[in-house]
Amino acid sequence: MVFVRRRSVEWRSIPVRRFWAVPLCMALVTLGGAPRAAVAAEADGFVPIFNGTSLEGWEGKPEFWSAQDGAIVGQTTAEKPTKGNTFLIWRQGTLDDFEIRLSYRITGGNSGIQYRSRDLGDFVVGGYQADIDSGPTYTGIQYEERGRGILAQRGERVSIAADGTKKTEVIGSKDELQQVIKPGDWNDYRIVAEGAKLSHFINGKLMSETIDEQTDKRSAEGILALQLHAGPPMKVEFKDIHLKRTRLADGRKKLVLVAGRASHGPGEHEFRAGTKLVEKCLDASGQQLVTVTHTDGWPTDPTAFDNADAIFFFADGGGGHPVLQSNRLGQIDALAKRGVGVACLHYAVEVPKEKGGPEFLNWMGGYFEPHWSVNPHWTLAATELAKEHPITRGVKPFETNDEWYYHMRFKEPANGLVPILSAVPPDATRERPDGPHSNNPTVRAGKGSREVLLGLRAAGGWARLRLHRCPLPPQLGQRRLPSDDAQRAGLDGGSRRAARRCPQRRLGRGSGGPPRRQGATEMITAPGRTPGPGGRSTLPGRAAVADVPRQPAATRVRSPHRGGGWESAMPQIVVEGVGTFTVPAGKRLVTALVDECGTDQLHACGGVARCTTCRVTFVAGEPPRMTKAERDVLAAKGITTPGVRLSCQITCDHDMAVQVTSRLAGSGRVDAGKRPADSIEPAPEWV
Repeated sequence: MVFVRRRSVEWRSIPVRRFWAVPLCMALVTLGGAPRAAVAAEADGFVPIFNGTSLEGWEGKPEFWSAQDGAIVGQTTAEKPTKGNTFLIWRQGTLDDFEIRLSYRITGGNSGIQYRSRDLGDFVVGGYQADIDSGPTYTGIQYEERGRGILAQRGERVSIAADGTKKTEVIGSKDELQQVIKPGDWNDYRIVAEGAKLSHFINGKLMSETIDEQTDKRSAEGILALQLHAGPPMKVEFKDIHLKRTRLADGRKKLVLVAGRASHGPGEHEFRAGTKLVEKCLDASGQQLVTVTHTDGWPTDPTAFDNADAIFFFADGGGGHPVLQSNRLGQIDALAKRGVGVACLHYAVEVPKEKGGPEFLNWMGGYFEPHWSVNPHWTLAATELAKEHPITRGVKPFETNDEWYYHMRFKEPANGLVPILSAVPPDATRERPDGPHSNNPTVRAGKGSREVLLGLRAAGGWARLRLHRCPLPPQLGQRRLPSDDAQRAGLDGGSRRAARRCPQRRLGRGSGGPPRRQGATEMITAPGRTPGPGGRSTLPGRAAVADVPRQPAATRVRSPHRGGGWESAMPQIVVEGVGTFTVPAGKRLVTALVDECGTDQLHACGGVARCTTCRVTFVAGEPPRMTKAERDVLAAKGITTPGVRLSCQITCDHDMAVQVTSRLAGSGRVDAGKRPADSIEPAPEWV
């Protein structure tokens, strides 16, 4: 079975072997939601991926690569040349959207940093390369090793169209940019990959930028490696290698799959094989979904979960559950509170009631509780399938023997359940001896009752799906599902109306009129998501959904400076993982986050735009303009991640949804900083 929890979509309890394959794929591709900030060991989100003393986590030919004096060293000599380009490969993970910072020094020859590349075997790599050259020609360019060759020279921004044609824009003098580079000395290299845009910076200067839209040639994910070039003797050194994963661009979502360590014989509890099967199914779905699998119980990549939209566990449960080891329970709990989805398949749904139980209830709404839930094998027969429901479309009545868990522990109240698949377990499944998995008096007393093995729950007036394996709530009886498409998707009337809204009518964005009322709530969806027939998105993936209490029409007024759109006299601020708050109109966002929202938002410079500690990430409602001071400090710090803004330079004049990405907790600072003034400082110059 599988438990999955997402703020916008929640799935629970799918049988493991036969029936689950089709609905599970549908469940996971809809797990997209609000973006989140990276969860990393350092306050700025970067994590070291070289320990400074050994090549642990890296692999290359030992005759060429070593760790010396705090640096990775690649070296060839006249006596020990390499016949072809050879690479040191980072083995702890692969890269999608990211930012990497490191320092390099080169003596003779040519090198480079491969990213989103292909491992061709024998430490040969092909793909994007941030070039490094001991001469004056190639450092900073975009080169595709074993591919299209030079894509962008130093001083160029090159846009590559789908048909491979290039459009070049000059962004600097090649010779002047060369003067920024220190020959034979340490230089700082920064690479930013955001979807199709690939940017190379050296010592703070943009050297080249490539926008690669040639979909049949470009790469959205792949390995990280360091190059040692064939030819005359050379030496290249790398140190202070730090990685930060960033929110995936272009509306893509990311699912991280974790397979447990092997614990059974062949053909039993095949965690790796099962997880790879799920990944293969999802990759073939055509969805805007990036999947990555980590095996052997837990990722070795310290950044593995940082830009995940959902995490999927298929592993042993109980006290040996991989999530319960070390400090991982707290790590995943922090991610779940930020909106990351959590899925558990089969035995991974079981944790002890005392450790893990409360967290699983919060993450997914339920779990397998020892001495309460049962896991008998039985032949599923006389099933009842919901009629005309998307999940059961094409599924015929069936009979199969499997380990059908039931009587799960669910978060109360468990009302609003729409049955998708139900059956009556044989009485024999309730007659086994009492034990942590086998039986208990409560289960025994339920002989003859129908169990919901697969269900959908519409909760809170907005789209939330949950799959249950629990007794059928008596208030539902045997009611039939409505036939309307939107109702099939688990939406009530208010949510259907919200789903049909034009995107420009969300969150007070200038639309020529106020958003329509929807009872007590309104759906917030990601920019650019256009509702299709029946209120369903015409784009793959899910948009972010949040509870945003609506203000009465009388409290919403015309904005004098945002194109005549509508703003709220008492705006609503949704803080991911914290709650929804009404704040005074015109109040600075940085102080509202502290005063009304009760967060530990940093503002080290006192809110005068001299630093970026007050940054937040917008989920929705990002202001369309910014102050000159905000623009300049973001540019100076090299912050280009979409949605990242300075809360000290924003006023609360409309509804917003944000993540607090720069907090006192974990920053190492004594306090959050001097309290900002009531008005924006310095005096705003709007750009």
